[in-house]
Amino acid sequence: MRQYSPDLTPPWKKPKPVPEVPAEPGLVVEEAGTGFCGAVIRCEAGTVTLEDRFGKHRVFPWSRAASSWRAGS
Repeated sequence: MRQYSPDLTPPWKKPKPVPEVPAEPGLVVEEAGTGFCGAVIRCEAGTVTLEDRFGKHRVFPWSRAASSWRAGS
């Protein structure tokens, strides 16, 4: 009888590890929960401030390798 692995999830459906990138000023990211996209302008006291292309600032809680952040290009 053939033995199967306990994990039957297809490889293309397995989550990929989140790359860690330093949150340096100028890095463009998208907060996936809200869809807000902007450049990092400030990191302080557990928060990240982003500025969108219209100059609007939004402050988000910062967490290490947050799954809700996506680096933009």
